[in-house]
Amino acid sequence: RRRGQDQRCPGMTIVHVATELSGGAGGFVRHLHLAMQGMGLPSLVLTRERNELGGVGTLKPITRIKGSLRARSLTALGKVGLLDSSYAMFGIEKCPVSAADIQHAVTHIKPSAFVFYWTSYFVDFETMLALRRACPHVPIVLTCTDEAFLTGGCHYAHGCEGYLRSCSECPATTIAVLQRRISQRFVQRRALIDEIDPVVIYPT
Repeated sequence: RRRGQDQRCPGMTIVHVATELSGGAGGFVRHLHLAMQGMGLPSLVLTRERNELGGVGTLKPITRIKGSLRARSLTALGKVGLLDSSYAMFGIEKCPVSAADIQHAVTHIKPSAFVFYWTSYFVDFETMLALRRACPHVPIVLTCTDEAFLTGGCHYAHGCEGYLRSCSECPATTIAVLQRRISQRFVQRRALIDEIDPVVIYPT
């Protein structure tokens, strides 16, 4: 909480941003949102997943077919030995949501914070930086439900400590071009995070 700011002040709403409200990380966000509502705390969730919960906005929804195709493409690369699916390389995919999309969704409220959870296929660091520049006085919080915010592409490091240095020679793939892309993305992410200057929550 910023000094002098009352979280219960009408219109001051915590905005949660998560790809989905199902699954592990998504379920965490859903329960947190419901708990806040139960306590009378203004809460808004922005997600790509259509649902019936109150206080939830859907941005750039994805069809089940498209989601299935994305998952199958990663599985196919794993079956031919080009990608180790256990690392969950969701971070190498493009994200469709822009800062303008998020700003439009919060037009009628006053965000007290933007809290990001699992955001693969949804929001990337470029969007967060654009949001930081557009809303410089609103804190940005990264809640790490896995290693995704720390690496060049994977969600589960499995003991690999490459993200502590450079994410070079990524063990998740044998494709040299993809390894270079992951390493470059790691460098880009480091620079973007420095500019975003987020609050980072890493639960154990």
